[in-house]
Amino acid sequence: MKAGTRSDAAKRLLESSNMGITQIAHACGFDEPNKFYVFFKRETGKSPTEWRNR
Repeated sequence: MKAGTRSDAAKRLLESSNMGITQIAHACGFDEPNKFYVFFKRETGKSPTEWRNR
């Protein structure tokens, strides 16, 4: 999955589901939630939790 596709999928899941961050990380192809966190923060400027709560 390409970077843009991963971040778009993650954004969509954060906005429209009650899945946990770890579940979203796995759904977007990340083996480790920490790697997902770093990727998402770099791509959006916000943590996954900040994105969900905005």
